[in-house]
Amino acid sequence: MALPAHSFDFALVAYITFSSESTQCSTKNLEGALLIRCPFNGIKNVVLSNGF
Repeated sequence: MALPAHSFDFALVAYITFSSESTQCSTKNLEGALLIRCPFNGIKNVVLSNGF
C-alpha cells in the first residue's frame, strides 16, 4: 500500500486509533517503523514508517 509522504502521519494515527479499538490487532515498534498486524479488510500486515 503506497501512500504519499504527506499522508504517513495521518495514516499512522488512523491505524493506531483503529487498532486500539480492536482486540484482534497488535502493534510493534521495529527499528523506526511501526508494524501493525490487523485482520481487517483482508490486510494482514501494515508497515508504516514513523521516521519521517
